[in-house]
Amino acid sequence: MSLFHQIIKKTRFPHWDETLELCLDEGDDDEGGSVMVEVWDWDMVGKNDFLGK
Repeated sequence: MSLFHQIIKKTRFPHWDETLELCLDEGDDDEGGSVMVEVWDWDMVGKNDFLGK
């Protein structure tokens, strides 16, 4: 499952005023119940840069 949030452009200090809800069934425990969040820098030209997870 992948969820995405809005892209905030032209700032070095973005702030997201969003809530993401994940609804997991008890049978969806393939990864031991973990949630991984990745953060990427969006670039208009060139490739996006991975910032961390």
